Amino acid sequence: LNEGRTKDVALPNFVDMTREEAERQAEESNLQLEITEEFNSEVEAGKVISQDPSYLEGYTVKENSTVKLAISKGENIKIVPKVVGEEVEAARELLKAEELEIEVIEENSDEVEAGIIIRQEPEADEEVNAGSTVKVYVSAGIKQITMTNVVGKTEADAKKELEDLGFVVKVETEEDTSKDDGIVLRQTVDEGTTVNDGTEVILIVNRIEERFTVGVNINVNSLTSSYFGTSGNQGTSTGDGTTEGGETTEGGTTELPTVDITVEGGNRKEVRTKVSIDNTAFDMGGLTFTGKKGETLKVDLLITNSENNATIYQTSADITFGTTETLIFE
Repeated sequence: LNEGRTKDVALPNFVDMTREEAERQAEESNLQLEITEEFNSEVEAGKVISQDPSYLEGYTVKENSTVKLAISKGENIKIVPKVVGEEVEAARELLKAEELEIEVIEENSDEVEAGIIIRQEPEADEEVNAGSTVKVYVSAGIKQITMTNVVGKTEADAKKELEDLGFVVKVETEEDTSKDDGIVLRQTVDEGTTVNDGTEVILIVNRIEERFTVGVNINVNSLTSSYFGTSGNQGTSTGDGTTEGGETTEGGTTELPTVDITVEGGNRKEVRTKVSIDNTAFDMGGLTFTGKKGETLKVDLLITNSENNATIYQTSADITFGTTETLIFE
């Protein structure tokens, strides 16, 4: 009854067999083989990568059935060609000829012309499997940056903003007392100007130097006593109803002489009239001089008689701002 019927045979597991082993097994199992070869980096050359139908324990097929086997040719090693210095399309063709893929990455360069490959990964002459990807870094030329307006901003804020954009920032200072200390007064690259990355810009920053104020203190008594012949500003009695160094009024009181005082320094000149000679700490009505640290100023003092304008005392002294606290004439 079974004459003419095809027998079922167990399907062998051909995977990892060599070609010879697979052919011998197929012959023993009365099966036909259809063999193809392909590159494979994971399976040793000459061994079966896969089969169709796939092996399952207990699975049977008809006698003389055909089983398809894929046998490894091993790794398909390729030598990476040099593409540095090439344009992208030329590099693409060179890599395609070696069965390699390309990945293009742009980066700025101030040395390599735009569109030219700067470097590659892997490098030329390295061995890789067919189908591997080669990264090529293509010059986008020099990075362009656009100047922004930082006038009126603080030095720190302006400098950070411009450095973040790619500018090289230098700072120069000048003084403008009409504006706040530490703000940017001018910039050497105009707002909206497009320049190369790394371009230098100079910021002119307002730097108001500290000012020092010096008052004046004049010991009128001491400086005029020899002229009026007084000491302690008490007139000296002459025995005839008058007082030397002073005048006696009808009521018998002594009226002390007065002087005019001129103080001059820089472009400032102040005059105080009819100053009593009993004054030991006359401040010229709060007169002060102002200057930067380390600056010097020559101050002239002239004391004259209020009655006849005769010169009583004349001298000069120097103020050193930051060092002199009060200019004292005594």
